[in-house]
Amino acid sequence: MSAAASPPSKRARTAENTQDTTYELLYHPTIPGRGEYIRLIFEASSVPYTDVSNSTKNDVYWALSTTPTQSHPPIFALPALRVSFPQNDPLVISQTPSIVEYVAHAVGLAPGPPLSAANLLARQLLLTALDLSNETHDTHHPIAVMMYYEEQKAEAARRAADFRGSRLPKFLAHLEAALEWNKEDVEGRRGGGRYLVGHGLSYADLVWWQVLDGLLYAFPNELAARKSDYPHIFDTFYPGIKNDEGAVSAYVKSDRRLPYSDGLYRRYPELDREAAA
Repeated sequence: MSAAASPPSKRARTAENTQDTTYELLYHPTIPGRGEYIRLIFEASSVPYTDVSNSTKNDVYWALSTTPTQSHPPIFALPALRVSFPQNDPLVISQTPSIVEYVAHAVGLAPGPPLSAANLLARQLLLTALDLSNETHDTHHPIAVMMYYEEQKAEAARRAADFRGSRLPKFLAHLEAALEWNKEDVEGRRGGGRYLVGHGLSYADLVWWQVLDGLLYAFPNELAARKSDYPHIFDTFYPGIKNDEGAVSAYVKSDRRLPYSDGLYRRYPELDREAAA
């Protein structure tokens, strides 16, 4: 970890992060998907967790996680997180942003208490990143999630063109502005273009990094053409987390990280910008 990084131990931790608390990620096997946003929080903090479906190589936990019990209400869809305590009933949480923020506070990757200005900013950035994540998904499934891509290729081409030309630049410009705003304070000790909130790694950074990584897989030509417009993003922020952020850097380069395939981020060359000659 470089000198500029703030390790998770410097974040305020909650009482839930104890040796006896266990975390089980309930998600589909074989794809990174929305589960990857949650995995990155655990990996960056080196807090143990079980990726249940990938451990068992099947999807049986869909029924388990979405069936209501006396201790948790119905869950609409995965991902979900089951948190088990020594003396209390397990807590089952759904909805990606709720899980991400819960885990971040538990493992020390939230920039402040839940209602602090710093955490409210991190939450805002998290939700914006997930908006972009959803819009990226809709480029290959613009009509219906349950239809195959091949059944909506014409609509996908139109949606992807608008996404590349209109929507993507707005999101990237916002991220670049957020990094610039947090570059330094009067004491010169904010994020330096590397972090979005304060001067250390937070869940906002990790989720935005994963969205960018998925975009680089799905739209490599489009992002290559735009990189020079966003120096904070592509010269400092993205490579900093990938290469210099300790445990998370080791994870994203390891064979434990699931490869992209037919999930949230998909590579359809016909939806990307034409490659430069």
